[in-house]
Amino acid sequence: MSTLFKVSLCLSNIPKEAIKLASDGKAYINADLWINESLDKYGNLGSLNIIQTKEQRERKDKKTYIGNVKTFNPIVPTEWDEHLAK
Repeated sequence: MSTLFKVSLCLSNIPKEAIKLASDGKAYINADLWINESLDKYGNLGSLNIIQTKEQRERKDKKTYIGNVKTFNPIVPTEWDEHLAK
Protein backbone atom coordinates (compact mmCIF):
# COMPACT_ATOMS: atom_id res chain seq x y z
CA MET A 1 0.00 0.00 0.00
CA SER A 2 1.24 3.48 -0.80
CA THR A 3 1.54 6.21 1.80
CA LEU A 4 1.06 9.88 1.03
CA PHE A 5 3.23 12.31 2.97
CA LYS A 6 2.60 16.04 3.30
CA VAL A 7 5.80 18.11 3.27
CA SER A 8 6.15 21.69 4.46
CA LEU A 9 9.28 23.40 3.07
CA CYS A 10 10.73 26.63 4.37
CA LEU A 11 12.22 28.20 1.26
CA SER A 12 13.75 31.00 3.34
CA ASN A 13 16.07 28.47 5.03
CA ILE A 14 17.61 27.22 1.79
CA PRO A 15 21.09 28.71 1.40
CA LYS A 16 21.80 30.00 -2.10
CA GLU A 17 24.92 27.83 -2.33
CA ALA A 18 22.72 24.73 -1.89
CA ILE A 19 20.74 25.54 -5.05
CA LYS A 20 22.18 23.80 -8.11
CA LEU A 21 21.29 24.79 -11.67
CA ALA A 22 20.80 21.94 -14.12
CA SER A 23 21.67 22.10 -17.80
CA ASP A 24 17.98 22.70 -18.55
CA GLY A 25 18.06 25.87 -16.40
CA LYS A 26 15.94 24.41 -13.59
CA ALA A 27 17.03 24.90 -9.98
CA TYR A 28 17.39 21.93 -7.62
CA ILE A 29 18.42 21.21 -4.06
CA ASN A 30 19.55 17.91 -2.59
CA ALA A 31 17.96 17.08 0.73
CA ASP A 32 17.90 14.29 3.29
CA LEU A 33 14.50 13.00 4.35
CA TRP A 34 14.37 11.59 7.86
CA ILE A 35 11.44 9.42 8.94
CA ASN A 36 11.19 8.92 12.69
CA GLU A 37 9.72 5.93 14.53
CA SER A 38 7.15 8.11 16.28
CA LEU A 39 5.53 11.52 15.92
CA ASP A 40 7.07 14.58 17.56
CA LYS A 41 5.08 16.94 19.76
CA TYR A 42 3.82 18.79 16.64
CA GLY A 43 2.59 15.64 14.88
CA ASN A 44 5.53 15.52 12.46
CA LEU A 45 6.75 12.10 11.38
CA GLY A 46 10.00 13.34 9.90
CA SER A 47 12.09 16.24 8.68
CA LEU A 48 14.09 17.45 5.69
CA ASN A 49 17.51 19.02 5.74
CA ILE A 50 20.02 20.15 3.12
CA ILE A 51 22.57 17.41 2.40
CA GLN A 52 25.90 18.28 3.98
CA THR A 53 29.27 18.00 2.27
CA LYS A 54 31.90 15.66 3.66
CA GLU A 55 33.74 18.67 5.07
CA GLN A 56 30.62 19.96 6.83
CA ARG A 57 30.01 16.55 8.37
CA GLU A 58 33.66 16.29 9.53
CA ARG A 59 33.46 19.76 11.12
CA LYS A 60 30.15 18.68 12.68
CA ASP A 61 28.40 21.74 11.26
CA LYS A 62 24.79 22.25 12.28
CA LYS A 63 22.32 20.86 9.73
CA THR A 64 20.12 23.25 7.77
CA TYR A 65 16.55 22.08 8.31
CA ILE A 66 14.14 23.11 5.59
CA GLY A 67 10.93 21.28 6.38
CA ASN A 68 8.77 18.78 8.20
CA VAL A 69 6.88 15.69 7.10
CA LYS A 70 3.45 14.48 8.17
CA THR A 71 1.48 11.50 7.02
CA PHE A 72 -1.76 12.24 5.24
CA ASN A 73 -4.71 10.42 6.72
CA PRO A 74 -7.77 10.92 4.56
CA ILE A 75 -11.11 10.96 6.31
CA VAL A 76 -12.62 7.51 6.13
CA PRO A 77 -16.26 7.60 5.05
CA THR A 78 -18.74 6.65 7.73
CA GLU A 79 -21.88 4.58 7.25
CA TRP A 80 -23.85 7.84 7.32
CA ASP A 81 -21.75 9.30 4.46
CA GLU A 82 -22.33 6.15 2.44
CA HIS A 83 -26.07 6.34 3.15
CA LEU A 84 -26.19 9.97 1.96
CA ALA A 85 -24.39 9.06 -1.24
CA LYS A 86 -27.21 6.68 -2.27
